[in-house]
Amino acid sequence: MADDSKQAEKAYLSRAGTARWERVKPFSSPGHDDIAEGARLIHDFAVALLCLQPAAGARVLDLGAGSCWVSEWLARFNFQTLSIDIAHDMLAIGQERLGGSAWIVAGDLEHLPIADASIDCAVCLNALHHVPDTTAAVKEVHRVLRSGGRVVFGEPGRGHADQAQAQIAIGEWGVQERDLPPELLLDACQGAGFCHVVVKPLSAAVPWYEVDAQRWRQWHRHAATRRPLRAAGRMSRAVLEAFGLGKSGLGFEDALGMELIRVVGGATEAHPFVVAIK
Repeated sequence: MADDSKQAEKAYLSRAGTARWERVKPFSSPGHDDIAEGARLIHDFAVALLCLQPAAGARVLDLGAGSCWVSEWLARFNFQTLSIDIAHDMLAIGQERLGGSAWIVAGDLEHLPIADASIDCAVCLNALHHVPDTTAAVKEVHRVLRSGGRVVFGEPGRGHADQAQAQIAIGEWGVQERDLPPELLLDACQGAGFCHVVVKPLSAAVPWYEVDAQRWRQWHRHAATRRPLRAAGRMSRAVLEAFGLGKSGLGFEDALGMELIRVVGGATEAHPFVVAIK
């Protein structure tokens, strides 16, 4: 099954017919509307770069590079890039995008053809969920990173495999599509030996979430309230509620906390970013 999905990845470009988009990704190809997907990818790149914090001139490994759009953008920031992917035809497009001097390697993320401790940092955007053995792949990333090097994973999380496009990819093209929720990524990185592993819960843009002017002022007033006054307010509400005298329902602070957990937690579950440092 694992070998079948890897062969499907190698044949994906020719079967899916997406070469025109891969040449301009993350932007729209002529005659197509890829705004939603493109905007998400641009956001992912910005988050990954800010989380990665590579030093000037760092050697950055682009894992599951595909057509190498991430490598192209990293190169524009003057980083050295090594692009690796299992699909030769995807990398051929990457070669067109990056030029003849680009460092591009065809390889399996479960068995990286890279020397130990030779990479400064690594980025993997929306690729690890295609790899059959997540544990093996993350261990390989740990192996090739230098001490102190970090990797950023940005992956589709809970619910991804059930989406229509993922089901088409599984049924028609045979590629692996699966969920990589935060806890799975965190466990894989910790199990691989990374010394510091965190999820970035505030990395996701949630453009549908909004507050009006009155609510924004309420947020601001609450944040500006001194801690002793906030604590006193909570204590007085607790006393009133203990005697059945308080208002029913949650106080503003509790209600806001639950709301933000729901919004931020949901966004993080759907598309986690995990940073691990060797």
